[in-house]
Amino acid sequence: MSRPLALAAAPALAMLGIAAVPTVASAATIAPSAPCYASQYRPTSAGGTQYQPITGTITGGTPGGRFQISGVGGKAGFQSGNFDAAGNATYTLSEGFSTAGIYPSAGRTVKLEVKEFGASGTLTTGTTSIKTSTIAIDVALRPRSPRSKRVVRVSAPAFAGQKLYGFIVRGKSGKKVLRKFSLGTGNTCGYARTRAVVAPRNYATGNYYLYINAGSKLNKDKAIGNGFRIRRSAF
Repeated sequence: MSRPLALAAAPALAMLGIAAVPTVASAATIAPSAPCYASQYRPTSAGGTQYQPITGTITGGTPGGRFQISGVGGKAGFQSGNFDAAGNATYTLSEGFSTAGIYPSAGRTVKLEVKEFGASGTLTTGTTSIKTSTIAIDVALRPRSPRSKRVVRVSAPAFAGQKLYGFIVRGKSGKKVLRKFSLGTGNTCGYARTRAVVAPRNYATGNYYLYINAGSKLNKDKAIGNGFRIRRSAF
């Protein structure tokens, strides 16, 4: 009569062993610290392309459970860790992410996902989307005439939702604004595009600099810029 009792004890022990492994939570919420993250190209001597870390918090995870957050399809880095006793965690994805290159970008969508590991296996328990962009200015080389309008583009997350203006000065250190124009309002990634004449009204050949910042007054401390040269017959 003891055999059935012994057999009955085996499943009970197995159940206890399974119960000791955290059960994966049904849903985790990813809260990015910003809607858009940017890269910025710098010359190789200055470190090449630099990427803004993608940071944020995760809530609703399995208390004490193991997790990994990453960019779907390898479009962002990854981080592994454990949730705290309340099922919360912070994350920092400091590796590079997918962007449009070195030119201004209206923003590319990158999907983030949380995977949790537990007795029920590996499950994706949370997803969200962010935008990635660049900190950059681009001035079209055509038309050739300095007196003609040309496409001017800019992107920088710091400009998101703000009215942007371009300012032309003589050389990078120039203080007198020789021409000003509006680029409109930056989108989520601070992207704006317009067509404008960038040459001063009474221009001469030489080196000029385009600064773009939020607000109708030049503020070099908060602007990004790009130099260009006006030649006798071409931009």
